[in-house]
Amino acid sequence: MGRQGLCFVTQGWWMSKPPSVPCTWYQAQSGPRLYSCLSSDGERSTLAIIGLGNPGERFANTRHNVGFMVCDAWVRRYASHNYHYDRLLCSLVQEIAIPMTNQVVIVVKPQTFMNNSGTAVRTLLRKFSGKFSIREILVIIDDVALDLGRIRARAKGSAGGHNGLKSIEKCLGTQEYGRLRVGVDPPPGDGRGEYLTKHVLGNFNRSESQRLESSLWAASEMVDAWVQHGNYAEVMKLAPGANQR
Repeated sequence: MGRQGLCFVTQGWWMSKPPSVPCTWYQAQSGPRLYSCLSSDGERSTLAIIGLGNPGERFANTRHNVGFMVCDAWVRRYASHNYHYDRLLCSLVQEIAIPMTNQVVIVVKPQTFMNNSGTAVRTLLRKFSGKFSIREILVIIDDVALDLGRIRARAKGSAGGHNGLKSIEKCLGTQEYGRLRVGVDPPPGDGRGEYLTKHVLGNFNRSESQRLESSLWAASEMVDAWVQHGNYAEVMKLAPGANQR
């Protein structure tokens, strides 16, 4: 869902908490200054976390923007939010260095609107060709087939009707990339057409806030596990309710 053709920059209410570990300013070789934890010298492996959503304050608290929210929740573990706008990617980008594992994680929030997300992902892979491949990316999306609080991680799979994943699949020509599906509850009615659009572009309400906060925390835990070892079976062990299945 979402309009096409424009790029906006926005921040949401979930970006206000302080960083959980000390971090240091450093000047990137090109582009704006980034806010990251500096790791020790040596070769670094690079990963990319891509949260999908729609730009602009109008969409900031909608179900379709859960991908953005999870990115922000994960970044908070390591640094303050200091995304910069990358004109080439048409995306908000923040680079995080993980000292203990000597990894660099590029966090990307495309500002292309949901239905054009694939163009940003394709450009990202081209820009960083040689640093990481499609197997080193994790795409985070909302999923209306899952209840709010349920989360699934997969190494590959179909778009499942999600327009953001459809765009990525079209632009990359493959389904072979990781994704984290974060439940936002099924839409009312028959779950199609206008019912679906209103649901995913609708805001979370106050009664859902506690479940949403818990879901964002759990999703950020799963992202952390993916960053550490990339094993999707291990990542799913952290999914809410995993020990009851």
